[in-house]
Amino acid sequence: IAERKMHIEGEKEDTKGSFQFEEVAFTPKALGDAKTKELWDKWGLDQNSYMKRLSFDEFFSAEQKDVFIKDLFASDAARKALGVSTGRNGSWGGVGPLSSFTATDLSCSVTNLDFFNKINDLEDPAVVRDKGALTKCFDEFVDGVPLSDELRKLLVMEESEHYYEFSDEERREFIFHIFRRVCLGGGMCQYEDDIRPYLETTKSMYKDLVSVQKNPSTKALEVTSVVYQLEAAEGDSGTLFPERASRDHSFCYLAIEPSKRTVTVWYLAHIPMF
Repeated sequence: IAERKMHIEGEKEDTKGSFQFEEVAFTPKALGDAKTKELWDKWGLDQNSYMKRLSFDEFFSAEQKDVFIKDLFASDAARKALGVSTGRNGSWGGVGPLSSFTATDLSCSVTNLDFFNKINDLEDPAVVRDKGALTKCFDEFVDGVPLSDELRKLLVMEESEHYYEFSDEERREFIFHIFRRVCLGGGMCQYEDDIRPYLETTKSMYKDLVSVQKNPSTKALEVTSVVYQLEAAEGDSGTLFPERASRDHSFCYLAIEPSKRTVTVWYLAHIPMF
């Protein structure tokens, strides 16, 4: 997995590079649908969370990943738009110019939900039964999250009979990350008994967060976005996630669309109920 921890040296005035940012109006189309918004709130994905979009003014390439992230969090626009949860009563703070961060490259090669079809074929035990019903199991708690069906066990428990049905490479796919996040939800999540709402929401959110275009040679659809998972960050004002937050279930994704010069940030601090 491509992962890098960057330590940034120097005084505050030296932390900025060449990228300049400005927040732009953005509401995910998926959350404009009343049914999807109701599920989103039911799953606790509206708590200690946001989805914001910013524009930037320079050409971006993957080689500029580190300076892009550094410039983003040093910018005035990001300091106003991109808060970090304090873990207390829904309050927010800032992280400021970063002194260090860890960011992982994610893949975006998947263009449809066929990627998840093999879940329907798994047996001993089955994960999905007739018409999408999830197979229940005895509750097990992992990092403060109750796993009460075989799907959630497949997603996070290496001891699950089916965990390795998805390879490390497949688990790096951004669409897999979205699916995992909607299935596990936030700190106060009410789970579904059927896989279909999770798949439908995953599809809608993927379309909101990445861009696709048709390859002129092959005529196949290709994702043009570049996505990073910011796993940890420390700055002048604090850290990316509060101490109370679950490390495995909190997340911050940066979805960059180079041609449109926008970056969409999806952040959630997973604060367990207990």
